[in-house]
Amino acid sequence: ASLEEGIGPHPEFPLLLKEKTEGPPVFAGKTTGTIALAAALMTKKVKEKAEILLVAEGPETKLAGEVAKKAGFRFASSLQSALDDSLRRFPEGKIAVLKEAPLLLPVPKEGKA
Repeated sequence: ASLEEGIGPHPEFPLLLKEKTEGPPVFAGKTTGTIALAAALMTKKVKEKAEILLVAEGPETKLAGEVAKKAGFRFASSLQSALDDSLRRFPEGKIAVLKEAPLLLPVPKEGKA
């Protein structure tokens, strides 16, 4: 399978993921766009519960690998290598593939998680 969407045009995204927050996160003055802020917030919520492995193929592979490292993600340069590595590490584990994940993940109301 080919992955064509890339990593997105938000250079501040990995920096937002490193922010320490308690309660509602506030990144005042740390981003130039609300899309990066929203994506970083949702991704942080996922990172609290699961490991994230970023897959990117083609011309953006090197840049995506650098972004993954800055953001604290694991990285793979192909979907097959990501699957092979994950199944080797977690033979009985479950794998979820989320395209545009920050746009798909529901946020439960407080106390309902």
